Amino acid sequence: MGSFQKILLYIAFTLVMVAVFLYLLFPSDTLRTYIQAQVRQNAPDVSLEIGQVSAAFPPGLVLANVLCEYQELPLLTASRAVVRPALLKLLGSEKVVNFKIDTSDGAIDGRSVIRTDKQTALAMDAAIDGVALQEIAGLRAIPDYIISGLLSGTITYKATTGRSGSGTADLTVAGARFELVNPMFGFESFSFPSIEAQLNLSPRRLQLRRCNLNGNEIDGNISGSVMLRTPMGQSRLNLSGVLRPHADFMARLQTNLPVALLGGRNLGQKGLPFRITGTIDQPGFSLR
Repeated sequence: MGSFQKILLYIAFTLVMVAVFLYLLFPSDTLRTYIQAQVRQNAPDVSLEIGQVSAAFPPGLVLANVLCEYQELPLLTASRAVVRPALLKLLGSEKVVNFKIDTSDGAIDGRSVIRTDKQTALAMDAAIDGVALQEIAGLRAIPDYIISGLLSGTITYKATTGRSGSGTADLTVAGARFELVNPMFGFESFSFPSIEAQLNLSPRRLQLRRCNLNGNEIDGNISGSVMLRTPMGQSRLNLSGVLRPHADFMARLQTNLPVALLGGRNLGQKGLPFRITGTIDQPGFSLR
């Protein structure tokens, strides 16, 4: 064996041993605790529970079994998330971290910016692509409803150190389906090929600015607010809107509601005003 080949062999052996020692001595528990503490410090409303942390290449971290909560309300669970710092930004006052959360049907790609020289401690923006609604822990926590569909859109969030944050979301849902444990007006489920919504998030309040429903049985629009409580089922609803039933839906609806209540109006065009109050666990639905 020539000297050049020996050098290559030694280099390869050294790299393998370094990799082995990095793997065996990787401070998974320390990093997990550090990341969770940093999130709590910079965004008090948000908490992360991480099962395990491991190294990634290019330089970064792989987070396994992640649970994200907002003010103790479960938002999202993910089996795997990858975070990669922008290396050129590490030495400045602005730290940038890119992240990708993989789900069974889609992904969330985004970045977080942490500043140490200005009031805004954390700013985050992300793009959602085809995430199954069934994987959103907050929706799974709602009793009496089974909600499915694919979520896409964009979200932003900002927080200052030690203070509650705020955010916005511009979302669409494709192939949405709401299955009701307790049928309403004789219907066990409602399907919506598309839903579009714009939301604002402030401490303990979710403002639904606009929500357009395009369904198989019914169309409509909704706006209002949800006062967030723990557990999720105790969150208070103050929503209103207009429903525009399709002809087949109206025919079935008239067998379950008094004709006088419907008013004999052309509801498919004028619509049926409604209001939802109460809590998520015990909502109250009324026609105006």
